[in-house]
Amino acid sequence: MARKPTETPGVDDLEGLRSFLREEADKTPASRLSVYERIRLLLPEIDALFAKRRTRAEVCELLNSRGFSMSLGTFSQYYARAKRESEGEPDGERKPTEKNHEPAVNNEANTPSSPAANTTPSGAGTKPEEAHTPDLRPRNRDI
Repeated sequence: MARKPTETPGVDDLEGLRSFLREEADKTPASRLSVYERIRLLLPEIDALFAKRRTRAEVCELLNSRGFSMSLGTFSQYYARAKRESEGEPDGERKPTEKNHEPAVNNEANTPSSPAANTTPSGAGTKPEEAHTPDLRPRNRDI
């Protein structure tokens, strides 16, 4: 079955389409703020609620009662991100934690060739305070 060749729109059709799309764009309301953007704008008020000893769950519930729709986890993430940004830390650029890369102290137990490193303590696998002590209570079978 052969397809009919489609007609390409003429210049007049394009102008009509452009004016139609412009009218539609004018009718469409401006985009609403995202949930994160609204939380970022409400940050001082949210901080004031936290200062008054409100929990994150309570604040999230208050916001949801006023038109937000988010879980407590989402609220916590958005709040933390907005707080970091308000403190001047750009999103995604967290400060790395400082790690102390000093070698362990060389003592007799740390050297693989020492006899102390190759022996197993009597309470192997337990903490010193949990070392095995015999149970001196009589068993049921012994009574």
